Amino acid sequence: MPKTIQFKELTYRINGAIYEVNKLLGSGFLEKVYENALSVELKKRDLLAECQVPIRVKYKNENVGEYIADMVVENSVLI
Repeated sequence: MPKTIQFKELTYRINGAIYEVNKLLGSGFLEKVYENALSVELKKRDLLAECQVPIRVKYKNENVGEYIADMVVENSVLI
């Protein structure tokens, strides 16, 4: 995937992957199942996806905690 992917195109591709997972799995599974399936689908679409990513939260340049993002896609979109 090109490094200069546009945000609109990226979110379009992510939404397509989410739609595909939902279409094939339907509802009723635990969140982790959908996270794993989405990770597989994003990788099949040549998108970099990292799961359970710790992110430091700062407030006025002070570290105030940590947030664990379920998924980060292409180092720019939190899911």
